[in-house]
Amino acid sequence: MHFENTVQSFTDAAIFGDAVSNFTLSALMYEKVNAAYISGDWNISDRLMVKGGVR
Repeated sequence: MHFENTVQSFTDAAIFGDAVSNFTLSALMYEKVNAAYISGDWNISDRLMVKGGVR
């Protein structure tokens, strides 16, 4: 996943005001997520069933 975010704060409501450096931020983040899931169903008797899973 690639995510880029830029936040700017200005001294007045218009975009043409001076940027406030204490509240201005630019962040570039990378995230790599690997996942696996396994599950199973077991019928122990006619009235009892067990379900389980692991991630």
